[in-house]
Amino acid sequence: MDDHGSALARSFLESVASKDRPALTSLLAADIDFRGLTPSREWQATSPEEVAELVFGSWFEPQDQIADIVDIETHDV
Repeated sequence: MDDHGSALARSFLESVASKDRPALTSLLAADIDFRGLTPSREWQATSPEEVAELVFGSWFEPQDQIADIVDIETHDV
C-alpha cells in the first residue's frame, strides 16, 4: 500500500482510539460498503454514520480505553 493508504489507516485507527466520531466519519466515503467480521458476527454498514455506530456503539464500550496502537499492517485488496 502506498504512503497515503498507510496514513489513512493510521488516521482511522487514531480516530477509533480517541473515540473521535467526527474524525472517523470524515475519513469515510459517503457511499461506503463496510463489512467486518468478528468471531460470532458479520457487520455491515452503508454510510459513515453507520460505521461509527458499529465501532462506538457495538465494538467498544464507553469505558474502554485504547492505550496504544502497537502496529499497523496494510495490504492492497
